[in-house]
Amino acid sequence: MGSRRTREYERGEERRSISWGEAPDGCVWVRETSFGPDTRISFGAAWRETALTFQPTDLYDIADVDHAADSAGDDFFIGDIEDALSLWGIPYRREARMGPVNP
Repeated sequence: MGSRRTREYERGEERRSISWGEAPDGCVWVRETSFGPDTRISFGAAWRETALTFQPTDLYDIADVDHAADSAGDDFFIGDIEDALSLWGIPYRREARMGPVNP
């Protein structure tokens, strides 16, 4: 699947990971997954996953995702990438999944 990087974060029982890379077709993908008590409270689900996919351009590509991750440290979230894509007018696809829902 080409290049891939992952960051994992732990805060108490909450676990979050964010991964990004390039697909064989040249698209860039970014995926954030979380589970734990904060996810259950915030999203009403045991886990959640959000994925963004976009075609890189001269304005924004995988190097920019790398830079955002390196600059943000522990404060790196998929929303940072989504905001940048919107700012630069880069079309992207967003997919979100959650499950199972809390009773």
